Amino acid sequence: MQRITKTIITLFALPILVLGLATYSIAADKIPDLEAIKDERSLSNPSYVLGQYWFRKYNGSNALIDFPPAYEYLSNTVSQLSSYSNLNNKTVETSLLNSTQANAFVLPGNHLFIYSDILSLIKEEDELYALLAHEISHLELRHYERRLYNTEQEKKRLLLLLAAGVAAAIIGKDADTTSALWIGGIANQATNQLAYSRENEQEADRRGRQLLNNIGIPSGAMTKLFNEFLKNSLGGNKLEFLSTHPLPQTRLSDSITGESQTPLSTSILEKNNQKQYGFGFFRATLIAYRALLDDRPYRYIQNQQLSSDETLFAQAIVSYQSNSLLNTIETLNKIELSNRFTDYLLVLTHIKSNNISKAKRQLNNRLELAPNDPIFAPLLAQLEDNEYLPYSLNEPQFELRLKLKSNIDIAVTKEDNTSALIYKSLMEFNKGKADIAQGLITRAQKQGGDKATTDNLLTYYQNILEAEKASDITP
Repeated sequence: MQRITKTIITLFALPILVLGLATYSIAADKIPDLEAIKDERSLSNPSYVLGQYWFRKYNGSNALIDFPPAYEYLSNTVSQLSSYSNLNNKTVETSLLNSTQANAFVLPGNHLFIYSDILSLIKEEDELYALLAHEISHLELRHYERRLYNTEQEKKRLLLLLAAGVAAAIIGKDADTTSALWIGGIANQATNQLAYSRENEQEADRRGRQLLNNIGIPSGAMTKLFNEFLKNSLGGNKLEFLSTHPLPQTRLSDSITGESQTPLSTSILEKNNQKQYGFGFFRATLIAYRALLDDRPYRYIQNQQLSSDETLFAQAIVSYQSNSLLNTIETLNKIELSNRFTDYLLVLTHIKSNNISKAKRQLNNRLELAPNDPIFAPLLAQLEDNEYLPYSLNEPQFELRLKLKSNIDIAVTKEDNTSALIYKSLMEFNKGKADIAQGLITRAQKQGGDKATTDNLLTYYQNILEAEKASDITP
C-alpha cells in the first residue's frame, strides 16, 4: 500500500478560508448584512448551495468512512454544542474522511468534516469537544460569508482551487482527500496574505471556549488540545506568517490566558458517561480506518493508547476490511463489554459471511426494545425483505445512506428494477454524480416507474442544479 511518509498537520482548517487568495486584508469585525441568508441550510442561501455541492463531492470520494455508529456518536456530540450556538439552523451535517493528515474543517451551509488521523492526537473526549466547538464557531461567526463579502472575484479562485483538490482526492490512488487542502495551502502561502485567516482562527478559538463553558466543559480543554498540537509540531515550520493558522504555541498561550472561565452548568461529559455515547469506540473506529493506510496496521493500532476493548475493536475493523471474517468474529468475541459499535460490526460480519440467521438474531436482540433504531432497523429490513423504508431528504446523510442501501437490496430481491433505479439514483446524486442520477431516473421512467416519485426527484435535482448554476459554481 502506498504510504505518505510525511504528515502535514493543518490544524482546524476552514477550506474556503484556507484556499482563499485575498488581495487585501480587512478588519475582523467587518460583517455584512446577513439577513438575506439567515437560514444556513436553504437553497436561497448561496453559501449553503456551495457547501452542499462540495459536501456531496467529498461524500462521493473513496476517502469517506462509512460506519454509522461513529456518525451517530459524532452527530449527538455536534448537536449538543450547536444547540448552545447562535446558528439559526442548528442542523450540522458531518462527514468522516480517512486520511494520513490530521485535520478538521467546515464548509458553509453547516457542513463539518473530521479526518481520521486527527484522532491520533485527540485522546480524551473533552479535547474532541474543543475541536468541534472551534469548528462550529467558524460557522456561527460566518467566516466564509464575511470574507466573500469583500471580494466576489475571490470566489472564482476559491472554486478553482477547491475543484482541483477534490478532483485529485477522488481519482488519486491513495484517495487522500486532504490533497484539496494541501493544494490550497501552497497557493495560500504564495500570496503572503494570511493574516486575516489567522484572525479568523483566533476568533473561533475564543468563541469555542465560550461554547465549552456553556455546556459545562472547562475551557482548559482547548488548552489541552493545543498542547497536543504543540507536541506534534516540534521540529516543524516555526514561521507563523507562512501559515493560515497561528502557531500552536501562540494559540496555546492565548488559550491559557482565556482559561479562567467557570463552566455555567454540569459537564455534558458526566451525562455522556451515564448514557455511554462511546467516545472511546468512536476514536477506535477512526484509528482503525487510519491504520488501513499504514504499512503495518496492527502495529499502528497498538501505538495509539487505546483500552484493551478498544484495541480489539480497532483490530476487528481492520480484519473485516481485509475480509478476514473468521478472525473478525474471534476478535469481537474477546471484547468484554459489547456496545452499539461492536454489535454493528458483528452483524456486518455475519452478513458478509452469509450467516444470516446469526445476523438476524443479533439484530432482533438490539431491536427488541427499540424497533425503529435508525442504525439496526434498516439492516433487518434488508435481510427480511420487508417493505421499503420511508425516508426524508432532510434526514442526516448517514441515516439516509443506510435506508437507501437497504431499499436497493430489497428492490433487487423483489426484482423491482424501477424502484432499484430510483433509490440508486438518489444515492448517486448524494455522491455528487448528478448526471448519473438523472440518467437513472430517466431509465426508471421508461420502465414505468411511479410518475409522481420520479417527477418529484427530478424536480428536486433540478432545483439544486439551478441554484448551483445561479451561484456560478457548476463546473
